[in-house]
Order: sequence, then structure tokens, then C-alpha cells
Amino acid sequence: DVLRGFAMGAFSTATKIEIERADTVDPYGRTLGYFFLNDKNYSVLVVTARLAEESVTRYGDNGFPAEAAAVAAAAKAAGPLPFESPGDYRRRMREVSGWMKSKGLSPED
Repeated sequence: DVLRGFAMGAFSTATKIEIERADTVDPYGRTLGYFFLNDKNYSVLVVTARLAEESVTRYGDNGFPAEAAAVAAAAKAAGPLPFESPGDYRRRMREVSGWMKSKGLSPED
């Protein structure tokens, strides 16, 4: 998969890897943060490569205003994604699943 290859290449060639972690956890108990590879924000790198969707717009800066702004700017500069947003896909699949269940077509029925 392209994203996995990108990540493996980026991390394997980095001589310096750092993580900045939030002081709090999200509603799911996860600690949020940013990776920096050779002082470059990995989120900016992967968004610029158009391999990931930025989530700042949906979830906020999580206590990292400068980093989040850089990610949002990279997304704007990168233009439209060449794939469907994962959030949009999940929403669409919930609608399809609901429709299938309402018609008795769900594999679970």
C-alpha cells in the first residue's frame, strides 16, 4: 500500500525522530500528538503528498495551534484528495447498511 510505503521510507531515512504529545486524551482515551522527522512535521509531509486527509478542520488543534495550522495550510495547498474522505466513506457505508437492514438484505439477517 502506498501510504505504508511512504511512512516506512520516511521513518527509515530519518536520522532524528521526535514526538510531541498532548497533555490530555481524547474522548476515546487516546493521546494525540505529532511526529517530527528531521524537524519536519510528518502530518504535513503525508498531507502534502496527498496520501492523507487533514483532521484539524474536524477535530481542532488539540493544543497544538502552530502544528495544526501547518497541516491545514498543507492541505489547502495540496488541493482535492484523490480518494474519498474516510469519514465520508464511513458515513456512506452506515447509510447503505441501514438501507440493507431495512430491506432485509443484510448478511446479519
